[in-house]
Amino acid sequence: MAFFDELKQKVMSGSKQVADKAKEVADTTKLKGQIATEKGKIKDAYSKLGELYYEAHKDETPETEGIAEQLAAITTSLEAIDLYEKEIEKIKEAAAELAAAREAQKQEAAAQAQEAENVVADAVDVVKDLAEAAEDKVEDAANAIKEKVEDVADIVEDKAEDTVEKMKVQKEKFCSHCGKKVSADASFCSSCGNPIA
Repeated sequence: MAFFDELKQKVMSGSKQVADKAKEVADTTKLKGQIATEKGKIKDAYSKLGELYYEAHKDETPETEGIAEQLAAITTSLEAIDLYEKEIEKIKEAAAELAAAREAQKQEAAAQAQEAENVVADAVDVVKDLAEAAEDKVEDAANAIKEKVEDVADIVEDKAEDTVEKMKVQKEKFCSHCGKKVSADASFCSSCGNPIA
């Protein structure tokens, strides 16, 4: 059991050392962060101080050695920045013009596509109208042919009936003297004996 107690003491002691070290690192990191923040404030203050000094003395010839070169360097950099910003504006304007031209092309293409769609729709309507007209003409022609066929059939039927009637009349002969019916091939009336004319 002593072994486990001793092991427990070592683990607890090691854990405390790790926790103490972690706290030390955290505190140190926090303090370093605060130092960096303060250094940033100092840098910003130096920068602001430099800007104020530059604005106050840019047109003067400074007496302190090295300041004239720094003022000239700042002026040169400001002029370069101004040129760069103008170039950026030109690039933005060119990009805007290009975007506007692309948008105009896109709208024109859409309008042309719509116009083409309208032309196709109109053509489809014309084809439908022509098909309906052709269908109507075919139907009218079929009806006219049907009527003609019916008329011809009626004429043929009438002619056939006339022919049948004539054949019936021709088959039945009557004696012109006594009026009695005689056979179709008889030369003399079987009733009165007179010749059949």
